[in-house]
Amino acid sequence: MKICNTKVITNFNKQNCNGFTVYGQEAFCPIAWTDWALYFNSTTSAKVMNSLENSMGIHVWNLHSKHTPIIVGSKQPYGLVAQKYCSSIFSLAEDFF
Repeated sequence: MKICNTKVITNFNKQNCNGFTVYGQEAFCPIAWTDWALYFNSTTSAKVMNSLENSMGIHVWNLHSKHTPIIVGSKQPYGLVAQKYCSSIFSLAEDFF
C-alpha cells in the first residue's frame, strides 16, 4: 500500500501506484476457491473456459486439487489450459497429466 499512496483498494491504479498496474482477482483467480472443482469438471467446461478468457493465469487451489486426476483427452478445463499453454509438457503425458 505504500507504493500506491492509498489504502483504498479501488484506487489502486497506475497513477496512484507509481506506474504499477494492480490487477483484480479475475486476472489470476477467476474461479473462487470454493469452486475449485470446476477446473476438473468436464460438464462445466464451456462455462469455465469462458470465465478464463480474460485471465492472465489461473490458481487451481492445490491444497484442494492436488489429488484430482486430469485425464488426457477429456474436456476438463485444467487439461485444456495445460494443453494450450504448456503443450510440450502436456504432450508427454499418457493417460493422466
